[in-house]
Formats: sequence, structure tokens, C-alpha cells
Amino acid sequence: MNNKFTFLLVLVNMVWLGGCFYHSSEPSRASIPTIPSLPTQSSEVTAPITASAVLSIPAAETAIPVPEETPARPEPEPPEYRLEIKGKSNRLTPKALKSMTEWRENIITFARKHRDSVYINGPDRNRVALTFDDGPDNVNTPAIIDSLKKYGVKGSFFFVGEMAKIYPGVVRHAFDNGNLVLNHSYKHDNLTEKTNHQIQADLNQTDKIIEDIIGKKPALMRSPYGDTDEKVVAAATETGHKIVLWSIDTLDWSQRESDNIVHNVIDNIRNGDIILMHSTSRTNETAKAVPIMIEELQKRNYDIVDLETLLNVHAYQ
Repeated sequence: MNNKFTFLLVLVNMVWLGGCFYHSSEPSRASIPTIPSLPTQSSEVTAPITASAVLSIPAAETAIPVPEETPARPEPEPPEYRLEIKGKSNRLTPKALKSMTEWRENIITFARKHRDSVYINGPDRNRVALTFDDGPDNVNTPAIIDSLKKYGVKGSFFFVGEMAKIYPGVVRHAFDNGNLVLNHSYKHDNLTEKTNHQIQADLNQTDKIIEDIIGKKPALMRSPYGDTDEKVVAAATETGHKIVLWSIDTLDWSQRESDNIVHNVIDNIRNGDIILMHSTSRTNETAKAVPIMIEELQKRNYDIVDLETLLNVHAYQ
């Protein structure tokens, strides 16, 4: 009995003490700082934000907008470098002068249309090319080759096929001294008067003669008299040739004095000029003019190069 009474007494004391402890530890309302009221939340339970929820948000709502790039304007192409054809002779008849002037105007327009097949001049750099047609012969062509060698420059020779057959040693001499040996038709006929098949046969025959002598087939040709049309371009392309004409005509076949030949070059020289001369038995004055011309051009700081270098094209197939 005493034990039950003692237990009840202890239990009552514990309850009384617990209530006192609770009331003594609770802070008074006066001691609690005022907290600004928060917006009323919805009574609905908010779902927790998870990684999958974040990833499901549309990109348009979260991505930072990227400004559109303005497309770059293409650089304008440099104007085409096309030279007028220079050179004069006081021995041309009025009819011949008119014909030559018309040809010069027309061929420049034609070359512009066929810019990858027909060349009048090289690019706008201080380089020029000396070119020689109608040879070889056994006097003036060797003299010209020796002058080129003496001054350390290279020339470009457009040889006629039937003449190359007569003087193969001169052809070889030109090639062995670093000059280009190129195609000027077999008999120097006007190619515009031939059919496409005839033009191809003519060029192939000349190529074969040259290849038999130097072991290389030309990839550059010059049409006799400069006469060139769509048919000639087509045939030349089909036989693997580009057509190279000229921008300075020395007219050494008309007014043959060496002074006039030199002046036609020096008075008209421009960057990229292709200079036309001839190396035949009748062009003694040209052979005399070549060393004078080279010296004058070198004084003006022009590099004298072959057509492959000037035009950046292959000389041989």
C-alpha cells in the first residue's frame, strides 16, 4: 500500500513539474520580433522541383536569346587587267592600218569572253615576256637565243612546224637554253579558214614535230596573224592548247629598223606586257634590237620571264 501511494505521489509531482517547465521555456509574445506577412500560399500542396521537372521546361522559356548575325558581304572582285594592244609603223597602208586597228579592238573583246583560253597580256606585275614567231632559221634565231643567254633571261618561241623540221638543231638549242618552244601551226596558214578537224590536225602535226625534237608537247599555241575565232578556240581546247597573243606588236615585219622595234617596246611598256617579235631569215634588225631592248627593260626594273611564268600556266602537256 505504501508503495502504491509513493508511486502516485511521484507521478503527480512529475506532471506538475513538466507543466511548469513548458510554460517557463515558451518566450513571451512581447519578446518575438514582428515578421512581415508573407503572401498567402495556395492551400494546394506544391510539388517539389526535381531535375526532370527542370528539364521539361521549354527551351524558349529559359534560353538566352542570341542575336542574329548579319551575313558578311562578299568582297568585290578586282577589275580585270586587260591592256590595249600597242605598237605602230609608218609603213602601213591606210587599209592595213584600219584592218589592224579593227583586229586589235575585236580581239580584246574576244579574249575577254574567253579569258581562260585566250591571253593578251599577263597580270599587273612588273614582269614582261619576249616572244618570237615564225622561226626557226639558222642565223637570226640562234643570235636571239645567244642574246637571251647573255643577259640571263628566258624567251618564248612559237615555231612553225615545217621550219622546225628543217632546223631541229636550232629548236633544240632554244630549248636547252631554258626557253619555251611552242606551237605556231604547221605552215602558218590562217586557221580561221580551216575546218575544226583541219585545225586539230594542223596543231597535232606541229606538236608531234616539236615533241620528237625536245621530248615535250606544247600546251600553248599562237594562231598565225593572230586570227582567232570560236572554231579556233574550240579546236585548240580539244588538242590541249591555250592561245597566247600579244599586247605590244613591234611590227618588226613592217618597219624593220632596230630603233623602231626598241621604241615600240620602251615607249609603251606596262606591267604584264607580252611582246611580239619574229625570228626568221628576214629579221636581222630584230636580232640587233633584242640586247638593246633587254638592257632598257632591266634599267626600268622589269623582270623578263617566259610565258609559263608570266601567265602561271603550263607550257607543255
